Amino acid sequence: MALVQAAPQNARAWAILAETALIRNRPDAAIASANRAAALAPGDAIARIMQAKTLLAAGEIVETLRASEAALALVDADPEALDSLAALFGLLGRHRQALDLSRRAVAGAPGMAQYLFNLAATERMLGLLAGAETHCDEAIAADPDYALAYYVRSDLRIQSASRNHIAEMEERLAKGGLNWRPETMLRYAAGKDCEDIDDHARAFAHADAGAKLWRGHHACDAAAALAEIDRIARTQDSAWLASLAKSRAAAAPVFVCGLPRTGTTLVERIVASHSAIDSVGETGVFAIETARALRERKTAGAPDFEAIAERYVRTVEGVYAPAEARFVDKTLNHYLYCGLIHAALPNAKIILMERGPMDTAWALYKAHFSAGFLFSYDLEELADYYVAYRRLVEHWKTT
Repeated sequence: MALVQAAPQNARAWAILAETALIRNRPDAAIASANRAAALAPGDAIARIMQAKTLLAAGEIVETLRASEAALALVDADPEALDSLAALFGLLGRHRQALDLSRRAVAGAPGMAQYLFNLAATERMLGLLAGAETHCDEAIAADPDYALAYYVRSDLRIQSASRNHIAEMEERLAKGGLNWRPETMLRYAAGKDCEDIDDHARAFAHADAGAKLWRGHHACDAAAALAEIDRIARTQDSAWLASLAKSRAAAAPVFVCGLPRTGTTLVERIVASHSAIDSVGETGVFAIETARALRERKTAGAPDFEAIAERYVRTVEGVYAPAEARFVDKTLNHYLYCGLIHAALPNAKIILMERGPMDTAWALYKAHFSAGFLFSYDLEELADYYVAYRRLVEHWKTT
């Protein structure tokens, strides 16, 4: 703020102010600052990238793509801009573009752990697992405390007794001095490697330590999460559905949803292997458009399901999939939206995943999620949530 006040024509200062506004959860202020940066320096790729980041945070997906493409036309050999733009295209499901940009960023700054890791993450999304492992190794060599690289590397293959990274990770943990965030990621990575070689007590010890570390720094209102499920089941029943003015949308997407680690990715790949169906991944667009419709409704009644359907399909087809294809959307938390999906897109198919409770609970507990699913870091809360989830599944099946 001091720099902006002292030099109001400094575009980079406005771009940095936009970044801090995002961190402070002020999307409106972030968009205003990023727009100011772009107006002051229309040829600056970083300013355009900040525009795209702020639009994404505000849920403006189509505008995010436009701003990202504008930045792409301006970006040159600046590794910082290339890496940032690669991350944006990755979030938009444009992984091939992200791969090219990440490779250029690494070529421009070969020893930067962040750029190497982002390249590895993109390669993982595209199934280029050998390259991803090599670039995780290089990221760790560049910065032995870059814990995200340990975590992704552990998940690229099933480790073996003769080929794993347990000693390397446990040596780094024993050395100490890590911030809680990287220690959390190292714990989960070490747990994964230990489980792969059937050292189950050690695997649980690492996963348990990681869960407790993460949960110790994040507040979770477990009761509110359970109450939300019960409220949905109580209010979105057969009578509610019958009373609605349903959308007349003709689109027939396929939604695959459920708790994490319950087979959603496997089923998504089975469905998307059909020549007439494209996968759009986990878009989150339906929830964004539902929230927008709820904000815009003129009365306290139901939202405009016709508008939700139109905006959802337009955004997905405009950003993630060709318009002529049927698509499968694998946004996990759509299990909370089944009633709303049915009202907005009555021709949609919904595949709701179930898995055995012990398998689900352990799969959740040993996994780290960058956002959401905070109930999964405490075994008691995880069990309660799983039971509530099963109640909701049964409700949707009968409704």
